Amino acid sequence: MKTGSQPLQLILLGAPRLEHFSADVQLPRKKELALLAYMAFGKQAYNRDILATLLWPNQDDSHARGNLRRLLYELRGIVGEELLPVEGERVGPLELGPRRTRAYGWTSRSSRGCWPEADSCGAATPIPHKR
Repeated sequence: MKTGSQPLQLILLGAPRLEHFSADVQLPRKKELALLAYMAFGKQAYNRDILATLLWPNQDDSHARGNLRRLLYELRGIVGEELLPVEGERVGPLELGPRRTRAYGWTSRSSRGCWPEADSCGAATPIPHKR
């Protein structure tokens, strides 16, 4: 199912899943979902070498990069090229838009040194980081 520019939601609380209009989107492998989750929280473009090493740490560089190339090809065919841009050695940023990643109760250190905490509608509310 190619979703194109249609609304997608990446759900990361409980069993991680990708939804399109509240219907589960079937991904061929778990690594596709892992890549989407990693990129959703980073909100930046990543170097292919970093992603390949992250997903296939026990493989040599050429095999890991080949696996990443195939994974990106399949994933972009499912979510659409505009949501997962690839340009040369850079992948991303993931373009799910505002409030398209739901991770209720998930806490993680942001780039500003805050702890986001999900409110009732899923938006991140910054809380000062205690040192």
